[in-house]
Amino acid sequence: HLRAEINFHINRDIVHKIPLFMGCSEGFIKLITTHLTSYIFAPGDWIVQYGDAGNEMFLISQGEVEVLDSDDNILCTLGEGDFFGEIVLLLNTPRTASVRAKTYCDIYELTRVGLNNVLESFPEQHIVMAEVAETRISLDLLRYGIQDSKVFIHMSHNALSEIVKLFFLQIMSSWKFGKEE
Repeated sequence: HLRAEINFHINRDIVHKIPLFMGCSEGFIKLITTHLTSYIFAPGDWIVQYGDAGNEMFLISQGEVEVLDSDDNILCTLGEGDFFGEIVLLLNTPRTASVRAKTYCDIYELTRVGLNNVLESFPEQHIVMAEVAETRISLDLLRYGIQDSKVFIHMSHNALSEIVKLFFLQIMSSWKFGKEE
């Protein structure tokens, strides 16, 4: 029990920064923190590969990673408080992008088994998290559409990612996570 308390106090801030867990109860967050494993990656290390099966998602505590498409084109850069790999866990699909460390990174891993253990205690969160994953897929499609638009053609991938991220956060902030109105 003491270990769980220590884990919660050390890791709760990173979990609270993740839009996927916005509005979740402290009990949910506490249980998630008990299932996190920390990894360090050096610049150039591949974290996940496009098309691979996956059983984990990742939360970025420190550092930056590059998200790449199937042709290794950089789509965007993610940093502290960002996450990736949730689509694999929630929708049971192959990896939709590759991710490699751009800088030294401290990244937390949450496995499918760990998430399922938490969701057994908080089943209502599965629906919300699946909606978030589907929204992220839609936003990825939006990002690709924006990139092809003549209006945004001269913007960098990071600038486009910021636009999409702001849009995503706006959607997320309007949702009621597991709370009755």
